[in-house]
Amino acid sequence: MWASRTKTELAIEVWEKLDCESVGAVEIEAIQSAIAGEFGEAAVDSPMKIARQLADEGAILRHPEILSLFVRQELPPVSERELRDEIDLTTLTKALRSIRILENARADLDVANDKERLRDLRELALEAKRRVNEKIQSSQSDASVRQMNIEITEWLSHWLQVPRLFEGWVQIRIESRDFREKFGAIDESENA
Repeated sequence: MWASRTKTELAIEVWEKLDCESVGAVEIEAIQSAIAGEFGEAAVDSPMKIARQLADEGAILRHPEILSLFVRQELPPVSERELRDEIDLTTLTKALRSIRILENARADLDVANDKERLRDLRELALEAKRRVNEKIQSSQSDASVRQMNIEITEWLSHWLQVPRLFEGWVQIRIESRDFREKFGAIDESENA
């Protein structure tokens, strides 16, 4: 069916047959499918490599689509269960690490444009926040634990509202006089 002898030639041949100037996810997937059919699954290159080859031939790349396809194909999905296991809000240091894990997952899902899993991630964070709020309401919590949990819910609220700005905001917060008087300094080396 195809005249090409190498997968690079086949990628260009499929692109030419598609007769499109710009290349995005649909075109890359069509090329990958043709390569898999001719040379086997193991021969299929990443979306980024195929896009680079086509760009060298004059294709205009639709970068966001290609990046999204790359993330979907190349990065292992983080399951909700794995995230749930990573979330530990028992101390400020662990809470900061946990929110950073949530943010990394959110950023990956945002790039992949995975709206369903983004909603699931948000629900996971809301559930964690509800659990911390229950601790605040508990009459068994002493004042220092209650104060720490109030701080953690504030962090979660900021992350839920503007996740991209959380890191800058939390750095300012933990360096503030108010925070240091209440909690002292956070040893961020524990987060590494």
